[in-house]
Amino acid sequence: MKSDMNINGTGTINEGEYNKISIAGVGRLKGNVIANSVSISGTCSGEGILKCKDIDISGYMRYKGEVHSDGNLNVNGYMKIKENLYFNEATISGSVKACEGITFNNAFISGSISSKKNCEGTNFKCNGMINIDGLLSADNINITIYKSANVKEIGGENIDVRSDKKINNIPLVGKFFSNRLIAETIDGDYVYLENTSAKKVSGKTVVIGKNCNIEEVNYEVSLEVNDNSKVNKRNFSGKKELN
Repeated sequence: MKSDMNINGTGTINEGEYNKISIAGVGRLKGNVIANSVSISGTCSGEGILKCKDIDISGYMRYKGEVHSDGNLNVNGYMKIKENLYFNEATISGSVKACEGITFNNAFISGSISSKKNCEGTNFKCNGMINIDGLLSADNINITIYKSANVKEIGGENIDVRSDKKINNIPLVGKFFSNRLIAETIDGDYVYLENTSAKKVSGKTVVIGKNCNIEEVNYEVSLEVNDNSKVNKRNFSGKKELN
């Protein structure tokens, strides 16, 4: 039977397989660790590969290796991963930073998420702060811009980017936060954008909503542009109907 490991003061958990790991004090994971669940309400550091079903972080985690969560990842504290982060489903109301890439199935972010490389999965929903230096790729991408959003490239089937109405009503917010998505390229089947600046937007059906500044739009079926937005170049690449 796999054992439980609890750290309330200061301690080290060595390489091995465990049932439940709980750190309420200051703990260190050393080597490759496999567990059914990891709960951190204190401070945790580690190196190697961490594989588990469920991870719950309300404290502080700084890990030098890879982290895999096959079940649920819940973060309302702080998590920084030196290498890649893999998770099935995550609810992030705190902060997650990956120095490499992030691979996921479902991600729900109301806090902040950042990645130095690609962030790839199935369903991505963010109503927080986002900073991705590589590609954000998912079947369904829903971003409600809160303060700032910077993504180098975005690709997916359905891409929906909207401004947060609540943050728009806060006085002086523009002096401290852009409240804007900034991207180089956005490519999807259906694309809807608000408060977005991008070099190139491509899609079958493209709707450029309010407060956008787009250098070039490529579309196959239809394009709508709000009067409050600017598109420098429009390219239709679909089939023209014959009269």
